[in-house]
Amino acid sequence: MENKKSMFSYALNPGVILGIVLILIAVIIYVIGIDPIENKWAGIPAYFAIALVIFYSQKNYRDQQNNGFLSIGEAVKLGVTIAVIGGVFYAIYNIIFVTVIEPDFVEDMLLKTEEQILEQNPEITDDQLDMAMGITRKISSPALSIPLAIIGNAIVGLIFSLITGLILKKSDSPL
Repeated sequence: MENKKSMFSYALNPGVILGIVLILIAVIIYVIGIDPIENKWAGIPAYFAIALVIFYSQKNYRDQQNNGFLSIGEAVKLGVTIAVIGGVFYAIYNIIFVTVIEPDFVEDMLLKTEEQILEQNPEITDDQLDMAMGITRKISSPALSIPLAIIGNAIVGLIFSLITGLILKKSDSPL
């Protein structure tokens, strides 16, 4: 009988690859000057990369590691693990980006966010604006942005791995 890798060890390489791809996408978006606050579509390449890496990894796991079978549970476990590993790498890069590469990024983002809030809701009171900006500032801090990035990636990974798992599932029972 062949040795079967653990789910984590199988997910490690695709997770690292996903993290690197997410970092490259972020660098490209930064270098060409796309503002992710003004251009919500800027995140689409990252979502595409997550879905593609999860799909490809689930397919390989099913065909090469699991005797041609894949349950929804295995698909989700693999996909979420890959997404979390990729999220950890991206979160580390993001901390380096906002502390070393572009230390003014968070303040610039906060100013743009405040402008958007005022544009969308010109009747907002100063207290409401202060409260909204306080929450935004807390979310932007490294103490919260790292776990939020990882949790966000896990949720996106869960959604994509459910979808791709339904496509790729193959049961060994004759049901």
